[in-house]
Amino acid sequence: WTRLKFPHLVHAAVASSAPVQASLEMPGYNQVVMESLADPQVGGSKACVAAIRIAFAALGVQLESASGRKAVAEDFNVCNTNESDSEGEEGEDDVLFPVQNRMELVSALSEAFPVQGNDPVCTAPACNIASVCAIMIGDNAAQYTNVVQQAVEDKEGDTKNMVKSLGAKALKNLALLAADAFEGSCIDAS
Repeated sequence: WTRLKFPHLVHAAVASSAPVQASLEMPGYNQVVMESLADPQVGGSKACVAAIRIAFAALGVQLESASGRKAVAEDFNVCNTNESDSEGEEGEDDVLFPVQNRMELVSALSEAFPVQGNDPVCTAPACNIASVCAIMIGDNAAQYTNVVQQAVEDKEGDTKNMVKSLGAKALKNLALLAADAFEGSCIDAS
């Protein structure tokens, strides 16, 4: 693009890690991220992956209702843009009412997981896989390990019950992670 726009400045261009076949959904990349978060050699675990899955499932449930969206906006420090199209079902200001804003929030939250730039010697909060997993698991390691074992035994996995039993804790931990990862700044979901 740059070479086409500025041919007088750029003689040649090389794309490093350019996608050969562009796609909106990258399930292959998501699989690699999940495997990294589960790898004990970099501080990950299967319990960490379970905690993250449950947190995002609980987030999805919360985003379905106006009261849930309001709680998410507060818990995750979502920036309030006061746009006219963000009025919710009950007439209240609902920054997460537009579906696009919910998608932006989830996208922003996925950036809180430093898998690609994992730095094992980093000591700042939420700066590597080990610290992210410590935040996400909290003091619930045994419960998440049980979730992993249940999922292995029952391929269907009773996701609704897992979200009911651990969803609030996982969502709280995701909010803590977001606060650390974004250094207290509000999350722009617009």
